[in-house]
Formats: sequence, structure tokens, C-alpha cells
Amino acid sequence: MKYFIVAPPAYASGGPELAHQLCYELNKNGCEAYMYYTYTSTSIEDILPVDVEPVEKFKKYNTRHVLSIDDVEQEDSIVVFPEVYIYHLMKLKKCKKVWWWMSVDNYISASDYFSKAFINMTAIELTAYVFGSIDLHLVQSVYAYDWLHKMINISDDKVLYLSDYIGDKYFNEEDSENIRENIIVYNPKKGLSDLQQVMKELPMYQWKPLENLTEDEMIMTMRRAKLYIDFGNHPGKDRIPRESAINGCCIITNKKGSAAFKEDVPINDDYKFEDVYEQKEDIKSIIHDVMEHYDIHIGRFEGYRTVIRNEKNWFCRDVKQFINQVENFKWETSSD
Repeated sequence: MKYFIVAPPAYASGGPELAHQLCYELNKNGCEAYMYYTYTSTSIEDILPVDVEPVEKFKKYNTRHVLSIDDVEQEDSIVVFPEVYIYHLMKLKKCKKVWWWMSVDNYISASDYFSKAFINMTAIELTAYVFGSIDLHLVQSVYAYDWLHKMINISDDKVLYLSDYIGDKYFNEEDSENIRENIIVYNPKKGLSDLQQVMKELPMYQWKPLENLTEDEMIMTMRRAKLYIDFGNHPGKDRIPRESAINGCCIITNKKGSAAFKEDVPINDDYKFEDVYEQKEDIKSIIHDVMEHYDIHIGRFEGYRTVIRNEKNWFCRDVKQFINQVENFKWETSSD
């Protein structure tokens, strides 16, 4: 039995890193696992493996990658698809299929696109086809687990929790005790329009976007800041809030997606807001208080940082459970 972990080539975001983490851990546990680099577009050539080296950030995982689609299309192949690879799921027939819910929101967007691209298939028909083709589901967040049960009614025996962990590089916590400045960091790709409502009324603070930075520059910026704010959609358990927290930032979020779940973003509700516009004054008030009384607020995030420190061990445990499930699972939906 061989494992193939699907990921886009030459893409260094959180989802592809998680894919490499799984491949690494499977190999460490004695499995034969390969990265399957391939694009997400919709022509038959685009299901083919792409022969590229992993990006520099992922070379530490020491993974191999598959070169031939014939190796993938075998009855003893376990192919792990991130949720946006709907076209590949439809075109690969022989392999056993595992769907990894790294992002609920990305699946919703992708399924809407594919239902329009495949003109002979409605959105309802596509959803039925997709879920009828999947043998086993992995969820990266409790948000995804909850969505699968409430919206799709997937049974517990077909769902396993398999989250992720942030890189070891972020864990030099002694350095995170540096003198803090009145800096607020944020991801400009997530919830910027909501955040700008607050930013324009608090010009006395330094607002630093976490973009166009090397990994070392990201870490050093976080270690100078007092606060990280994220008003994005939280389609899964995002990495930047955890990276910021472990490097000494207080955290403020909304209650969208995974941020609505205590298990995914385990911070006090005083730092989570339902409606940014309606609660803008409350948000401004707590930002002021964090800036003035950082030493008090940062202690309230110790529980969150403890969770983050444990995530790698939990991931290793969950991969072992996944291997056991694969070896004992009753595979039913693979087709000729």
C-alpha cells in the first residue's frame, strides 16, 4: 500500500505545508508515502504529477514525489486530496480516496465553480457525486467536523481528526520576551475591509501587515508586536494566529469559521467579536487596554500557547490512528 498526498507545486502556504507534514510522518512510521504535486485546473493533463522540487521551506520534511499517474492509479493506492481537488477526485478511478478538509470555505467556492464548469451537472448533483466518491474524511478543524455532520450528515466511522502544527522555528519563546512596542500585526489577505474600520480610528499605533516577509522577518515582527488581529473567514485552523501567539502576541478575532469554536481557537471570549461594525467601540477599547497593559493580557493566552506547544505530539498520534484506520477500513466506493 502506497500513500500519495496531493498538493499544488511550488506553493508555500499553510495547506501545502500540512500536506508535507503528513507525508513526512507517514514515512517516519514505516509507510511508503509520496507527494503528488499537481494543479487544480480542469484538463486531463492537469491530473498528471508535476516533477518539481519542494519549495525551500518544505525541504526539511525530506519528502519524495511521484512522477507517473500510473503509480497513483492502483487499487492499493491511498490518495489524500485537499478539498479543492474536485476534478482529480472525479477523474481518478482505481485508487482509494481520502478527502482532507483543510478548509470548508475553499470547498464551497470550488464546488460552486465546478458545478458551473461541468454544465451537465448541477451543484446538488456534483455534491452527491463528490461525497459518493469519498471513502474516508480527515478534518483539520472542529469547524470542519461540525460542518460535515450538520450539512452533509457524514457518519462518525468515516471521519478522523487530523490537524497540524506550526514549524519548530517559531518556538524560541525566550526570544519572544523581547521588549514590546505598540505594534499590531495582521494578515492583509484575511478580513482587511473589516479591520480597516478599526485601523483608521487608531492611528496612534503601528499597524504592520504580515506580507512580503521571509519566515525570519515574520518571527521578528511578531516578537516586537503586542497584538495580532484576524477578522478573516477562518476557513480552517489558520497558522498565523498560532505563530503570533507562541511568539508573544495577544490575539483578537471575530467569530467566523473555526474562530467560533473554542476547540480551534481556544482564547477567552473577551477577545472574540461577533460583529466588527456593531462592536467597534468594544474592539477599540480592548486594543487600547492591550497596548497599555500588555503584561496583564498576555498571561490570559497561556492556555492557548500550551495547546500550540502540544499540537505536534497530537498530530503524530493522530497520524498513527489514521494509518491504523486505513489498514482496517472497509473500502467500498473505489471503482474500476
